[in-house]
Amino acid sequence: MIIHIPRRHRLLISVNAPSHYEVADVTRKGRAAYASKCDADYIEILDDAHPKWGMANKWRIARFAEGYYQTCYMDGDVIVKPDAPNIFEAGPSYTIMFRDELPTVKANAAGDYVQRLSQWAKIFRCQKAPTFSPNAGVMVIPQNMINLYHPPEKDVKEDWCLDQYYLACRLVNEGLTDKITFLSEEYHLMYIQQDFWEKLPECKIIHLNGSQNGPYRLELAKRIEADNFDFFMPDSKKVWLPPWRKLREIRKNK
Repeated sequence: MIIHIPRRHRLLISVNAPSHYEVADVTRKGRAAYASKCDADYIEILDDAHPKWGMANKWRIARFAEGYYQTCYMDGDVIVKPDAPNIFEAGPSYTIMFRDELPTVKANAAGDYVQRLSQWAKIFRCQKAPTFSPNAGVMVIPQNMINLYHPPEKDVKEDWCLDQYYLACRLVNEGLTDKITFLSEEYHLMYIQQDFWEKLPECKIIHLNGSQNGPYRLELAKRIEADNFDFFMPDSKKVWLPPWRKLREIRKNK
């Protein structure tokens, strides 16, 4: 049983399983300070209720969000710079706000992601295939829309990005696509972007999505927290890298 009494009208919440504690320990201070700056409560869920499917822990935020006018969710690998603008005011307060990552994954030729979105749209009987895909690593959800961020009622197979697929389908089926504010890069720069390194110095909220959990992600988080925005490559060739422009330039000049 969890008893929580809201003190403010806004909430910033994060979910971190034990396997992600090291990175969260680096990024937590910035998120907590940002919550205070935005006059929001800060909550971090640290236990793992779904050890076999870590993503499912994110749906637990709803029980807290129901008590707030607006809730901002951030993954544990999200870094917030001290001068970041107020994300709660990035769009009308009655809209759900997130970055549409579909243009990025298409640019990266990530056909498997696009295919899974289409497959899940059929499974969830989406009225029409979503033309957008929320990146749920950074979101702002109004109180009257938190019911959309829940697990499906029927059992489904585990999929890491299922919450994003399902949210997109819910927004389409509920006729709420006009209640979406698509966040700009300033509020959500993604590691998987081809121009990640070029945009890193100027963007204020950085998401290390796609950087595999391990030493590289931890060191990268430490560097960015320390305002070190120099290009940084992992030592291991086993670490997946996005098709960064910076990387292409380096390889071309060798």
